[in-house]
Amino acid sequence: MGWKDGIARTTYLTLRAEVVAARWIGMSMLSTSRSFGLYRRIFFEGRTAQEVLNTVRNEVVVDIGCGFTPYFSDSMFQTCEAEGIAFYGVDPVLAEGMRSPWYSRTVAHLAGSFGRYLQHPPGQERMLGVYADAIPLETACVDRILASMSLFIWVDDEEVLAGIFTEFARLLRVGGQVHIYPHPPWKHLSCKNPRLQQALDTFDIAQTFVITGNPVAAPPAYRTIFTKR
Repeated sequence: MGWKDGIARTTYLTLRAEVVAARWIGMSMLSTSRSFGLYRRIFFEGRTAQEVLNTVRNEVVVDIGCGFTPYFSDSMFQTCEAEGIAFYGVDPVLAEGMRSPWYSRTVAHLAGSFGRYLQHPPGQERMLGVYADAIPLETACVDRILASMSLFIWVDDEEVLAGIFTEFARLLRVGGQVHIYPHPPWKHLSCKNPRLQQALDTFDIAQTFVITGNPVAAPPAYRTIFTKR
């Protein structure tokens, strides 16, 4: 096992232990906000904001498990909204709205987001308060799906993942991609659920090692890229 594999596996196991501890105290999910700058480092190899915007300008992008990201001015959601780019945020918490702005702002700061809180955020029609296995978008209309700190970390039930990846396969155009961070080496993840394996078989899978420079908000790990065949 190489050093990248070792670091990525340690990151994954540490995050999974934190999830187990959070569930033990009754926390089902930690909803926060992450900045566009962090997304650029995680999902776009640290390219400049303008380069990333040019990349996704003619795409439909879906952010899975976005938490309260759309409520902050420095998010990728709001940056794309200002540019007229079709960027969707998907998270069940969005159906409830922001109940505790002070708490969410504090957690967002810990995750590296220092944008202005927006009480009435633009683009609310693209803030989808739904689960990732039932997204109200047309079949084969999405180019790119991003998922940070959610799938395989907070959501690890294989039957649930089977529904999610089946939905991803429905939503994506041929050649469209799912980017998931953080991951251990893919070979260290086993799949026992035949429905999940069937959904995964519709994708080509590759990995890229990611170092963001912010080990607290985004520790070093793999980004796994699923490309729809």
